[in-house]
Amino acid sequence: MTFNIEDIIEYHNNFIKGLKKAVETTLDTFEKESKDNIKNTNKFGGTVLKNSTQSEKIEEGITITMPSKIAVIMEEGSKRHDIVPRRKKYLYFEGEKGPVFTKYVDHPGTKPTHFFTEACDSASENIEPNLETEIDKVIT
Repeated sequence: MTFNIEDIIEYHNNFIKGLKKAVETTLDTFEKESKDNIKNTNKFGGTVLKNSTQSEKIEEGITITMPSKIAVIMEEGSKRHDIVPRRKKYLYFEGEKGPVFTKYVDHPGTKPTHFFTEACDSASENIEPNLETEIDKVIT
C-alpha cells in the first residue's frame, strides 16, 4: 500500500479547517440563542435593555455581555437605596395616578431575576449536540 504524504497533509488540513468551522458554527448558534433568550424573557419589560446584549469572539470562545448598569441590577438585584436627581431639580416618572415630580425616592430595592444567566445556560444546553452535528458533517 502506498501513501502520498501530500494527500495526507491536505486531508489533515481540510479536517482541521472543518473542525474549526464546526466550533465557529456552534459558537454562532450559542450567541444567537443567548441573545434570543434575553430578548424573549418575560421577567421584565423594556426592549432597550433586552436589545443591549453585546458579544465578542475571543480566542477561548465567545463572551456575551450587557454593558448596561441596569442589566446588572436586574440580574443580581439591589438593596434598598435612595434615588435623587443628578442633573435636574426633580425626578420625573409615570406613577399609578399619572406623572410624578419629586426630589427623592426611597427605592425598596429589586429582587434578582437571573435572566442573563438563565438565557445563557439555556443556550449552552445545545452546545454539545450542535457541535456533534457539525463534527459529523466534517467526518462524513
